[in-house]
Amino acid sequence: MLRTATTRSTGRALLVAALVAAAMAMATTAPAAAEDGPVVVDDRGLAGDAVRARAAEVTTAAATPMCIGDGSTGKRVQLWYVRRPDQPSRLAEVAPQMQEWATQIDRMLLEASRSTGKFRRVRWATGPDCVPTVREHVVADTVTDFGPMLVDLSDAGLRPPDRKLLIAADFGGYCGFGEVQTDDRPGPENLNNTQPYGLGGAVGEFCWGFPAAAHELFHTLGAVQESAPNATPGRHCTDEYDLMCYADGSTTDPIREVCPRSQNEDLDCGGDDYFNANPPAGSYLATHWNTAQSGFLDRSAWFLPPDRPENPRVTVGTASATVTWEAPLFDGGSPVTSYVVTAHPSGRVVTTDGAARSVSVTGLADGEVVWFTVQARSVKSTGPASLETEHRTPTPTIWARPFFTGEDPSAVAASPAGNTYVGTKGGLVKVDVAGKRSKVASSAGTVVNPPVEGIAVGQTPIRPVGVAVHPTSGDLYVSDRLTNRVRRITAGRVYTVAGGGPAIVPEQLAFDPAGNLYITEPTKHRVWKRATDGRLTVFAGSPTGAAGFGGDGGPATAALLRAPSGVAADPAGNVYVADRNNHRVRRIDAAGTITTFAGNGADVVIPDMAFDGTEAQFLLLPRPRGIAWGDGRLFVQSAARVVAITPDTLHVTYVGSPARIGDSGDRGPARDARIGDDVQLATWGGRLVVLDLDVDRLRQVAPPAPARP
Repeated sequence: MLRTATTRSTGRALLVAALVAAAMAMATTAPAAAEDGPVVVDDRGLAGDAVRARAAEVTTAAATPMCIGDGSTGKRVQLWYVRRPDQPSRLAEVAPQMQEWATQIDRMLLEASRSTGKFRRVRWATGPDCVPTVREHVVADTVTDFGPMLVDLSDAGLRPPDRKLLIAADFGGYCGFGEVQTDDRPGPENLNNTQPYGLGGAVGEFCWGFPAAAHELFHTLGAVQESAPNATPGRHCTDEYDLMCYADGSTTDPIREVCPRSQNEDLDCGGDDYFNANPPAGSYLATHWNTAQSGFLDRSAWFLPPDRPENPRVTVGTASATVTWEAPLFDGGSPVTSYVVTAHPSGRVVTTDGAARSVSVTGLADGEVVWFTVQARSVKSTGPASLETEHRTPTPTIWARPFFTGEDPSAVAASPAGNTYVGTKGGLVKVDVAGKRSKVASSAGTVVNPPVEGIAVGQTPIRPVGVAVHPTSGDLYVSDRLTNRVRRITAGRVYTVAGGGPAIVPEQLAFDPAGNLYITEPTKHRVWKRATDGRLTVFAGSPTGAAGFGGDGGPATAALLRAPSGVAADPAGNVYVADRNNHRVRRIDAAGTITTFAGNGADVVIPDMAFDGTEAQFLLLPRPRGIAWGDGRLFVQSAARVVAITPDTLHVTYVGSPARIGDSGDRGPARDARIGDDVQLATWGGRLVVLDLDVDRLRQVAPPAPARP
């Protein structure tokens, strides 16, 4: 048989000849006499196995402590990183990967042996921290392949008989090689157990990963002997699926699918060829070499941390959330006794019992994005955190206010005291905090244009399409469609404050804290400013009324807008414009510089895709209309939902869901409600007022229930 000093080019020919001779000579399943040296198994075929060849999929999680005794005496498996002298060392990168392979190999052994009531794990060579050590060796510059590498390690005295070597070779174009002694005798005297020198298994970089590493290690432990019931001459098996089975080209016997594909990285399909921790009396593995009897495996009871729980999900309510999950795929060898659910970013923890698959978390902050992770806990240890749930936002309750069925509402504003003003085709309506309606102005009567100034409000028709409340005086300002003027209602009388000269077609209105009034004119693609001294100037957009997009980073008066439909201001005096047909919100700061505050410009809607917690500049914000500042955030309506955007431009979905148009959800969380696609907004006292123009109704989002109208 092939000795370790033989190179692969020579060894392949010898191996083929030896395998053919062995196959012709084998006529019994009685234990065979030991051969005079190990066979080198060339596992280049592993690279063609689509399931196992996952070299790029390498986990670098913290290694699991694996102390057995002092970590060095007795039989041990040593991890090695081997490179050529012309290669820079990658030990710091490779060592955590190999330690994770060790964890996965032990897990595989625990799963395979626990089903028989036994325990097995590898006797790794470990350091003081109980983590497998990864030693580094630099071979001679003439070494380019597996055989010469093993010779080099032998010459350096690094292959003692009480060690097996699991090697990550940072050179060579192969997938893996492993040495195995041809000796199927049961008992501790088997050459795979007593070995005259350390048998080695190596994984080339092309196939770095747990499956290939485990495969080569089990070759060194003695898998698969040629006499095994389903063995191939190439030292693999034909009863798929398991770690050592694949079509290695050494036989014409067909590969049979006996076990499911999900067991492709498990040990010994059927437990009848090379590993069974408790083989039935008289079976092949009870009377022949069984790798479960190897002195390089420990038999004491032990446990791993549970895997992370699967498929964590969250649904949110008002100041609450419900988190669900599925049990971990592997419990670490000890039943899960509890689950630990952590809310982020707060770090708040809720614990539930091991039978639970959901938990309700209360006391969350409405309007603040939250997400969760779940950990499984056994009596032995706590496992890693699950993947994060979706990022979602608990929201206050949404309440029905008076209906405006058939009244064609078009504008809304709110006073600090909580009175809401709604512009309709019939005039201006006030709704107090108790929900009681009263008429402020009527659209009935003869239109006089230009109107009489100072006339009593009941003596002049007004059709409001925009409404605002002065921040200090409480006077009402309306965009009057009948006269195309902005009119002020104060002390029961009406005055023109804008329009008529220059001529404008005003729509939505908003004040900044200083009392400057901002007026949108969608038909001319611009926003006007009426200063406190009465001067009226173009504030943003082209003075000539040109439509387009551009100008970010420069003066707002040199920028282009397209049908600005809403306007709001924050306490610092920044002004926000819903640039409707540019699918963005633009911000103009106190210096007059315009930028894009939210929206990426795409007229695209993805149903139910919220992306809470992401930057608003990347937000899909098609055709925004309603806009209002309140409670430290900008509220923007777009695509049948309202998003809330913080000053640092992170956004959450506050009302509704993208593209889910409807009229439902009253007295439930605002996020679960359904609203229309044409909405105006206002705020007062931390509450959001929603005027749904599609269904002619008024709603309010607030923690306490307002009085019924």
